[in-house]
Amino acid sequence: KSIQLDLFFTNASGVQFNAGVEFLETGEKEIMLQVPAKSCALNQNVMLVVYKDMKERNSNPALSITGKITAWEQVVDHNIRITIQLVQYEEKEWERFLTIFSSRQEEINAFLESMRR
Repeated sequence: KSIQLDLFFTNASGVQFNAGVEFLETGEKEIMLQVPAKSCALNQNVMLVVYKDMKERNSNPALSITGKITAWEQVVDHNIRITIQLVQYEEKEWERFLTIFSSRQEEINAFLESMRR
């Protein structure tokens, strides 16, 4: 089962993006996204709110962070890949968020291993 996320990315000007925002991966205290081009700039402070899926928008988010864009790369015509260094966040929310992805990765690894046998 694929993990579905509903992401709301808000840039330093207060403009919020939902369409075109895709989760890519996490790092130690950072998160990588693909976002619309011209939605942000290097060293800008941004906000990110993540819901597990669209049905949960009216509930508490799975993750809510404020961060700083530390890397920026053009990837396709209308999108850029950014790295957001976490600045303000709840440690427990971050740990729960990481657990979702580590457990899913373990499932994928087990499946791939079973296919090799």
